[in-house]
Amino acid sequence: MQHDITDASFPIIYIVGPNLLQNQLLALCLEKELRVECTCLADLTVEDIGDKAPERVCVLLLDCFKRKTAELDKCLEACSTTRTNTLFPALFNVDPGDRIEKLVHRHRVRGIFYQEDTRQVFLKGMQTILNGDMWLSRRILSECVLSSKKASDADNHASTPLSVREKEVLRLVALGLSNDDIAEKMRLSPHTVKTHIYHVYKKTGVTNRLQATLWAANYLC
Repeated sequence: MQHDITDASFPIIYIVGPNLLQNQLLALCLEKELRVECTCLADLTVEDIGDKAPERVCVLLLDCFKRKTAELDKCLEACSTTRTNTLFPALFNVDPGDRIEKLVHRHRVRGIFYQEDTRQVFLKGMQTILNGDMWLSRRILSECVLSSKKASDADNHASTPLSVREKEVLRLVALGLSNDDIAEKMRLSPHTVKTHIYHVYKKTGVTNRLQATLWAANYLC
């Protein structure tokens, strides 16, 4: 899906990192292929995004090349205080060996792009994020869920206790499996899986798979 640049809600992508030449080339590619507005910044502060129309979807694309986790955490923390509903953080140039699960969980990172990712993979992932979904590997999602140290009982944080089957479906959603994958793994029909997910959303008060994944990371041991 391409976006209409005349639309008031036209998405904007902030590409943040010290390599401005690389980022400007990246911005040209995104603007051409996905029809979005891009702004390149060497660093990012709250003021950089505070004046933009709050209804606009903003993707905060942070360059992780040779940047410490603490530095990224500080940047994400500062920006999340002003734009919680329409700001989608994503990380690129990530070293596959970096341990960034805490960043993903704490700041609700929507996407991760690794140093070896191809142009096609990057564009597909960015479009996925703009469409409101996540671009995270199953490994990252799994480790986010398993690393959660919350001792809370999931049933205490749902309007109605989840059934055993619903908890199982939710765990698989949190691992990044599609409805078809879940149906195959649990030997259920896709319609039954969709019904279980609907009940999970209703009981937990979430509206999409990202929120369901974060809910599972917080409350589902």
